[in-house]
Amino acid sequence: MRKFLSQFSGKIMGVISGFDRMIFRGTPRRLCYPEGMKKFLWAKDIPLKNFKEGVVGLQAQEDSIRAYHNILDAARTEMAELVEKGDAEGLKALAKDMDKTDMEKEIDEALAELK
Repeated sequence: MRKFLSQFSGKIMGVISGFDRMIFRGTPRRLCYPEGMKKFLWAKDIPLKNFKEGVVGLQAQEDSIRAYHNILDAARTEMAELVEKGDAEGLKALAKDMDKTDMEKEIDEALAELK
């Protein structure tokens, strides 16, 4: 937990200590709710397994966060390639895939630059 807090200290406004919970606030919006996290992981073919009912351990959360950032990194690479090619249609397709994520604004800006 300390590593997470130190890594994202610039983005964290406060901390509430608890035994088994982590609360996300702000973007990515869907990941704040269990159903949203399940849908996101399902859409990215990341298996959900070994969870007890109603409990997600810190390791699973860290894995989910890492998977989310890996997906964003891959999308940023794809976006850069599409911008280099001038492929507006490809960017629009990527925008659909990355809707309501941290990439949404970046893709919109890239599309605006291509016009």
